[in-house]
Amino acid sequence: MISWFRTYNAQVGKMEDLVKLSNQAMKHLKKAHGLDVDLYTQIGGDPTRIGLLGQYKDLGAVGKMEARIAKDAKWADIVKRARGMIVEGSVRDELWKKN
Repeated sequence: MISWFRTYNAQVGKMEDLVKLSNQAMKHLKKAHGLDVDLYTQIGGDPTRIGLLGQYKDLGAVGKMEARIAKDAKWADIVKRARGMIVEGSVRDELWKKN
């Protein structure tokens, strides 16, 4: 099992809008690609930080999903809409293996 975790920060005053857009992105990933993603917001730390968690069977599944999403025009539109809401340079991706 591979867990993918992406974190990013909302621009000042954009947290509510970015959470809404992130929820729309998660629904799209489920409907278009069958990928379940959970949305998290940080507590006890940076109040503008958002996290997304998705899980895959193995690394091969991660690569296949990335290739599919890269060709997805609606996904590209969602990413474009996020510009101006996300702090530039704050996006971080991590992959973790369950042992």
